[in-house]
Amino acid sequence: MLLGHIRKEAGAVILKVTYGYTANAHGPDPLVDLAGRAIQTYTEAAVPGKWIVDTMPFVKYIPEGWPGAGWKSIGRGMRETLQQCVEQPYAFVLKQVREKRHKTSFLSQAIENIGADDEMAFIHKWSACSMYAAGADTVSYLYLVM
Repeated sequence: MLLGHIRKEAGAVILKVTYGYTANAHGPDPLVDLAGRAIQTYTEAAVPGKWIVDTMPFVKYIPEGWPGAGWKSIGRGMRETLQQCVEQPYAFVLKQVREKRHKTSFLSQAIENIGADDEMAFIHKWSACSMYAAGADTVSYLYLVM
């Protein structure tokens, strides 16, 4: 319970700095929970040798319904979670900036100072998501080793 609280608070601070987003202080928060799921799925996927395709690359050509290809649907779910983690906070900040209601954050300053054409939007989205994921995961990890 304490570790979950520390992760949520770390996530909330990083969301504030990165996106200008204020997380729900009590109970679940959609962006904190979404980013937590994205970090968790990445952590699980990054274990070397976890998936059969890691040791037998030819398995990537097997159709999804066949035995041994379950990792494909798991990977698709992970991709969807990551895509939501990139798109939802960006849309939140972009809407806030356009309505002139945004709080100062990494992303709002990037949009205002650099612009938000398609190429820059891609860079902004992934930079901000990387900041959040790296910061939240590192803070949680540091707590574990202390």
